[in-house]
Amino acid sequence: MASVFSQGDGLVIEKVPLAFVRRGDVVVYRVVASIGELEDRVHRIIGVSPDGLVAKGDDNFRPDGTPVTEENLVGRVTHVEIPGEVSKPRAVASGRRGLALAAWLRLRSRLRARVGILFAPYRWLRRSGLASRAWHPTISKVTFSAGGELVVKYVNEGRTIARWWPSSRRFECRKPFDLVLSPPGKSEPN
Repeated sequence: MASVFSQGDGLVIEKVPLAFVRRGDVVVYRVVASIGELEDRVHRIIGVSPDGLVAKGDDNFRPDGTPVTEENLVGRVTHVEIPGEVSKPRAVASGRRGLALAAWLRLRSRLRARVGILFAPYRWLRRSGLASRAWHPTISKVTFSAGGELVVKYVNEGRTIARWWPSSRRFECRKPFDLVLSPPGKSEPN
């Protein structure tokens, strides 16, 4: 589910009976890990089987081997809270909309993996720096501490477009803003 959630995102989970879960919902359920311990798994419901509900991660090609049952269901994910964002939690796509989103994400992933040539012009535009010479969006920087770690947010028109964690040197940037923003310390584009 890495295409939907990022590590560190807070999930808002609603406790519901199995009968209230529908295709397309994202659920949390417990499975026995390979070392015998219980682990929570966050996947989308794609169907029904005689043993329970069939779940699959949006980034996975095959459904999970463990069915979702009343006994292992923790709850349904309704919202996601992104660390460092002061806005209210975002709703998680579910039902038909969730299934359509998952299908789109899989298709996009396959296209990127198999047909990298489609993204070559975009990569060239980013490397060339032409976009940063022509496009000058208003971007403000907000620095704060989240969980004891320094975080720098880049904001455009009230929306977070990039985040930088100096201690781990991790930089995330939304497209197309990566055409004009680079991780601190790199000179391309600006």
